[in-house]
Amino acid sequence: MKYALIGIVLAAVVFWGTDRITPGPPQGQSCAEDLDASPEQSKWLMGYAKGYLTALNLISRGHGTMPGKQISMDDAAINAVIREYCAQHRANHYLDGVDLYVKNAR
Repeated sequence: MKYALIGIVLAAVVFWGTDRITPGPPQGQSCAEDLDASPEQSKWLMGYAKGYLTALNLISRGHGTMPGKQISMDDAAINAVIREYCAQHRANHYLDGVDLYVKNAR
């Protein structure tokens, strides 16, 4: 739960267009170094992804852009958010194993 809350806050910051901070998994590891991710690091990314999707759902409902609709929070959506996070944080050539995050965190 705390990872989801952290994710919501980070997603809100990212959503409003600031790229001045570069959050990352615990212990300062990049996504590329984490493809053999520990459960703790995997949970961080899962929390980030779920928080990001939750924030998008809340924002879209609040602004009326998607009335009555929900963004899916299935594994494909979570993987997409993690892929985007990794692509933005210097690991876009290591994305083949990104579903390890989802498997390790469950």
